[in-house]
Amino acid sequence: MFKRRKKHYAGRIIKDNRITTRAYQRYEVGEREPKLQTLKILALYYKVSLDYIVGLTDVKNK
Repeated sequence: MFKRRKKHYAGRIIKDNRITTRAYQRYEVGEREPKLQTLKILALYYKVSLDYIVGLTDVKNK
């Protein structure tokens, strides 16, 4: 999900939400699972549902 977004978004998300660059990179490649609070932040940032973020649906918003 994260890799589908433009690269400049990653830097802004990291800066705006205090996520380390390494943690974000690990989320992208599946080496690390984000905590629920991080998933909420990402869902709000991308304006998508939590179900979409975690891969339970292909529908971005309900």
